[in-house]
Parts: sequence; C-alpha cells; structure tokens
Amino acid sequence: MFNPQVMTALAKRSEERLSELLDADRKVTDHFVPTPRVGAASADVPTTADMLRRLEVLEGRLSLVQLRVSKSKGFWNVVGYEAFKAEVDPETQIASRFSHPMAISGYTVKFQVDIDMNEPPLAWLGLYAIFLKGPADEYLDWPVKKPLLFTLVHPESARKNIRKHLLPPARRDLLSCFYRPGESGFNEGCGFDRVATLDTMEREGYVMNDSFTVAISIRQTVPPVRMMD
Repeated sequence: MFNPQVMTALAKRSEERLSELLDADRKVTDHFVPTPRVGAASADVPTTADMLRRLEVLEGRLSLVQLRVSKSKGFWNVVGYEAFKAEVDPETQIASRFSHPMAISGYTVKFQVDIDMNEPPLAWLGLYAIFLKGPADEYLDWPVKKPLLFTLVHPESARKNIRKHLLPPARRDLLSCFYRPGESGFNEGCGFDRVATLDTMEREGYVMNDSFTVAISIRQTVPPVRMMD
C-alpha cells in the first residue's frame, strides 16, 4: 500500500544521495591527476563519465519519487477579492490572476482565475489549468487523457462545492493545452469561463475574509519506484 511517509523519506534520501554524488563529481574534477598511462584515472576513483551516468539514473529515480508523492489535487486560496474586482481592465472587462506552479499528480500546473464582466449585470468567475514544463514530464501521459476536476470550494460545507469536470477532447486541434509543453515552457490554459457568478459567490458564502479557494484535481497512474542499487 502507498505510504506517503515512506515515499517522502525516500525522496529525502534520494536528494541526499544526489548531493553526495555532485560533491564527489566536483572532487573528481578538481583533484584528478592522470597516472603514467595516458588518460587513465586512479583505479579507486570513479571517472567523471561514471559519475554522470550514476547521476542520470539517480535523477530519473528521484523524478519518479517526486511523482509518487505528489498529490492528485492542488488548492489555491485567492486573497484580496475586492482588489481583484478592481483590477478589471476597462477595455477587455476581464481581470486575471495566476498562482505559483504546483505539482498535481506529477504534472506541473499553474492556476488561472478570471473575473469577466462582459455580460452586465452578471460578472463571472473563470477557472483554468495551465500545464508547465516539469521534472517528471517524461514519465507522464501526453497528451493528458485523465479527466480534470475544477472546484470552487465552499469554506463551510463541502456539499456546496461547485464542481466542473473537463474531459480532454478527442479532436487534435482542441488538444493544444493538454500536450507536453514545448519550448515556451507552458501551454494555453484550459478550463471553464463560467464557474459561478460573483453574486453567487458573495451571497452563498464562497467569499470569506476577502478571499476564496479553488482546487484542481488530476487522476494519474504512475510507475513504481525502484530502490537504489
């Protein structure tokens, strides 16, 4: 059974081993003295090439550990609700905010929330996921095939949470935001323009202490992690 404490400890040990290998590599580079046989290193000192190969293996296993310990749901508490409403652009009638990157089921994701006032008297909250380049990308499914769950969290009752499910489309021309990020390092956002009206958020208690909370979930099956040799 998956044990978060064990996986966290393994991740910590892997990071320690990576630091040890980097220190050893620096020592080899700084203090290597050729023997009389041209190009041959001392038999008891690993070569830089050996160290680099070990580092590559270790980095791959560390990425898998990070993938296993990452949670399937990320939360973002958006503070400064009243100030956010005041940030609406007079031309586009939209205001946007972005979270810091976070790991969700191994994917590196940034949240985007919009306030859209283009349909007066209604103003809508939008919620999107932006996929970024991340350390575990080579072990993940691309394009993303698992459903995404977007949630406006009610601070007092989970039964009042507003949930929106998004299944990645079959059409390739609509999949751009679900493909592995390219040279830019990030994709366009995918999500929902209309999660809830601001009136509903304020009247039904989704806004508390000038803030509100959103969540994004991604279910993902990951490969097992092998212990160090």
